[in-house]
Amino acid sequence: MNVVWHGKVDEEITVKDGELFIDSSARSVSAFVDTNAPECNLSVVKVPRDLMALPPSRLDRASELNLSVHSVYSGLLAQLLEQLDNGASSYRNADGPRLSQIAVDLLTAHVAHVADAEEVLPAETRQRELLVRCKVFIEQHLRDPLLTPSAVAKSQHISLRYLYLIFRQDEMTVAAWIRRRRLEGARRELSDPAMNSLRIHEIAGRWCFSGPSDFTRAFKSAFGTNPAEFRQLRQGHRH
Repeated sequence: MNVVWHGKVDEEITVKDGELFIDSSARSVSAFVDTNAPECNLSVVKVPRDLMALPPSRLDRASELNLSVHSVYSGLLAQLLEQLDNGASSYRNADGPRLSQIAVDLLTAHVAHVADAEEVLPAETRQRELLVRCKVFIEQHLRDPLLTPSAVAKSQHISLRYLYLIFRQDEMTVAAWIRRRRLEGARRELSDPAMNSLRIHEIAGRWCFSGPSDFTRAFKSAFGTNPAEFRQLRQGHRH
């Protein structure tokens, strides 16, 4: 996709597949896609300036820069937006405000990084950004039986105690979050007709549950029904 800023002298950049492009709505912008290019999806997120924890002068400076520059924050934000788009059905209504805040924090961190303003980010924003990084790591390793809170802390070069501290923002322990995401993954597979060849205990094993009874108890506690009843009910609705 090509983006053109309109002003005294038009300025143009090319945004490639998988890249994140950020701009201020204060500027006049046109975007166009090469008709010969492969089909692609575009996610658009609008954030009011007053929600970003940066001084106005920093935001003004950032709006003058090429914010397609890659950073660890832009990569995390792109992953988050993709996960939200692909797995929207697995999130609850109550998750909306939290996920929105995470997206805003990542965007703020990226703008600050590009504008050399990271030092002015509030500690709370930095903690939320770290929480997202931890959750991205967890998401990428959900089917790894060696995934533990200690492994998560080690991946981010932080202490286990500090990991527990940042997870308090979600009012859920690290282990409980891992277990919940594994249960949601198993639930998706139980409702998928393409997975009918797998028995329930095989799906449980794919998501690192130690045995059928442990999986059944955890599933019923989380979703109010056992795995067999859930599979029958969900797949029955398809006929």
